[in-house]
Amino acid sequence: MIRTIIVLLLASAACLGDYPRELVRFSSEREAWLVNDLDTAIKETIPQAQLPEANVITLYNLGYLYYLKGNYSQALPYLLRALTTDSSYPYPYYIIAKIYKESGNSLGALTQIKRGLEHDAKNYSLLMELAQIYLLLGEVDQAQQVYTKIVGWYEDKVAPRVALSQIYRSHGKLQEAKKILEENESLYPESTILVEKAKVYRSLGSLSQGAKFLIQLCQDYPNDITLQAYRDTLRLVYQYSDIKPAEIIPRYKYKIQPNESLDYKVKYGFITLGWLKIRMEEATFLNGRKVYPIIFFVDSNPAFDFLISLHHIYESYIDAENLNSVRTRIYLEDDTTYLTGIYYFEYEKNNFQAQLIYADGRFDRVVKPLPRRAQDGTSMLYLARGLVSNGSDGTTTVVIDEEYKFGHITYLNEIEEVDVKGEDTEAIKIFAKAEFNGIAGMNGDAWGWFSKDGKYIPLIGKIKILIGSITVAIYDQGE
Repeated sequence: MIRTIIVLLLASAACLGDYPRELVRFSSEREAWLVNDLDTAIKETIPQAQLPEANVITLYNLGYLYYLKGNYSQALPYLLRALTTDSSYPYPYYIIAKIYKESGNSLGALTQIKRGLEHDAKNYSLLMELAQIYLLLGEVDQAQQVYTKIVGWYEDKVAPRVALSQIYRSHGKLQEAKKILEENESLYPESTILVEKAKVYRSLGSLSQGAKFLIQLCQDYPNDITLQAYRDTLRLVYQYSDIKPAEIIPRYKYKIQPNESLDYKVKYGFITLGWLKIRMEEATFLNGRKVYPIIFFVDSNPAFDFLISLHHIYESYIDAENLNSVRTRIYLEDDTTYLTGIYYFEYEKNNFQAQLIYADGRFDRVVKPLPRRAQDGTSMLYLARGLVSNGSDGTTTVVIDEEYKFGHITYLNEIEEVDVKGEDTEAIKIFAKAEFNGIAGMNGDAWGWFSKDGKYIPLIGKIKILIGSITVAIYDQGE
């Protein structure tokens, strides 16, 4: 959902018109869902669902909302009606299966999942649920086969790898367990994979390696109460009496300036693909943190609509001190997967939650442990400014489609002269790398040049793609 910006990486595939558009807001039930107000979302959805012509999405969403509230008896009628409306839509099968499973009817859950997979054979959610039901039924070989398929189809997903490793480890296949956890070197060390690696290495007799992963777990997720028991494990099993905290997140010389307004052209050679516009607002407070609302407007050049048409808006609230993301709202017009969503970053609990609305209107929620620092695509740009101001390198977590990836910024200690608005200007150069494949052929490598005037304004970015590179350059409106 959130496309990263590693020194304006986002802009390499997207462009803007001549002026910022209005922020997009939706109907009352959608807005209630986005802010996690389930009661209001239910109240506002009921009249639509009671109409004879109610569509499958409305019926599914109401059933899903009741499911999240734990009201299964009210959820089921809407989910079943959704299937009567459109039996090919896979997600009602998924929620019905979860209700059956949580009610102790594992065989009924299995039947529902299999029906859903008849319509969407590679659906990640249904496949994960299928494997979990097989485990509940004691059919471990079947579960292993399903997890193996999922890993093959979704290489960057952590959960199926961890589950497959657990099966291998329970059967004494420790080398297979180790391999499935480590064969994808770019896999982000989420809390679950750190725990599983610790268990695998302990079973292999390597206590020092096992302890290393648990120490990393305690350092990266210090406030997650569900992980506190692993501190006791380190003390009692591994004899570690003193667990050093992770390095303190630095304070940066760069300070966000309210009301900043920046405009960029995006070019491929002499072709102007479009524009990126950034608008800063006055500071406000979220959860007791001083934050700056920053808005990115992204639109593609209408002349190239036959190739790509993007009309996105990213609203990001960035911590004034450490430049972490605190909240992110996205709007992706014409995206085939997502319509909108809000990301909530709760560092005091190490909790990440995403309230999503897909392109077809379906509601979804993602909740998982959050590392102690994280960026979205917008705040990544401001982290780069902070690192430039300190003359330092940095690695952080970047949220990409609700998955965690690494983003690296290298301070090159180089000053280069670049053409800025027709004038030769000295600028500070950095290199940035994202450990994932981007859109439009981006491979994660980028170079950026920042102003030396204490504002550390991004002046130019060059992003490598499959053929050549795309340039993002600051400009004045009216050029």
